[in-house]
Amino acid sequence: MSDTPRTDKASWREHQQSVVDADFARQLERELAQRTAERDALKPHDPLAEMWRELEAYQPQADREGHGESWARMCSERTKEAAEEAANCVREMSEWDAAWAVARIAKWAGDAVAAIRRAKEAKP
Repeated sequence: MSDTPRTDKASWREHQQSVVDADFARQLERELAQRTAERDALKPHDPLAEMWRELEAYQPQADREGHGESWARMCSERTKEAAEEAANCVREMSEWDAAWAVARIAKWAGDAVAAIRRAKEAKP
């Protein structure tokens, strides 16, 4: 038995390849996106993981600003020493960029600490 019965039923052969209608493919994509969103909504909220995703998302700008290597090291090692090195490099950025980066980092770090405290308090 096939693991793709709907696709098998909707497909036809054309030039020795299996083909499906574009509307059918779009419907499958919409269903997959919906199921993925439902699955992700069931996952527990992990503020530390969110903080690291936000820090990693800054990487392209860190590369443009000339401190990408230390930023990448901080995001991969996640150690105090690597964070201090990245912070020192960030200080060399323009005032506005540094303020933006620090504010964003502080927000995520604060959210992460608060969530950890709540989780510890909720445990029996």
